[in-house]
Amino acid sequence: MLYVPGSKISLSVPANGGINLVYYSISNLRMRELLSSTFTHEKLVSVLQQGETNQPLLLSSVMTPEMRELLMSIQHCRYEGPTKNLYLEGQLLGLLALQLSFLERRKKHRGKSRLSQREVGQVRKVCRYLSQHIDAPPPLDELAQMANMNRNKLNAAFRELLGMSVFQWLRSERLEMAKTHLQHSNTPLTDIAEMLGYSSSSNFSHAFKSRFGISPQQYRRQQGESDRT
Repeated sequence: MLYVPGSKISLSVPANGGINLVYYSISNLRMRELLSSTFTHEKLVSVLQQGETNQPLLLSSVMTPEMRELLMSIQHCRYEGPTKNLYLEGQLLGLLALQLSFLERRKKHRGKSRLSQREVGQVRKVCRYLSQHIDAPPPLDELAQMANMNRNKLNAAFRELLGMSVFQWLRSERLEMAKTHLQHSNTPLTDIAEMLGYSSSSNFSHAFKSRFGISPQQYRRQQGESDRT
């Protein structure tokens, strides 16, 4: 989430890299209309109250599984015409709500957190690495070494920042990714299970149903029916 003075923005992308960009611009006036008087994030409130500043302001660079799912639904929108515009605006406002909710939770949490900024950054680094190696995550000791912590400290840092242990977070991330694959692709369950690091499709189906209360097949069928209505 980025505040940009003016109407131009530039991005630098590594020559061997790539980027999928979803850009949504919203004015100060519209933000003030959307936010309640109880929203207290100092930097954002200051920008909205005092008008434009001369410098861009990065408010949040966090990507949660819920945010990723909304972005995937935007990227794979199946509607056309006015219906598409209405759908995209609703999804983008939902994404904005998740970002603002995260900013509020982080503000409240920082007053109680015992983690340093470096430790918070290391937890985020491990999360990104696990997301990129979801099919074959390294053991906890290797992750701890990557974060310059011991395994107990890393688990404690995850619980402090994210409310769950390292591998609880990994399980949650796998299942959120599974929902995205089921909703936006026709990839067979066996392939999804393999991509996400499950030893078999039956283990994947059991984990999915334990988390969401329905099987992967039922979830995919429900999503297909909702797209047709």
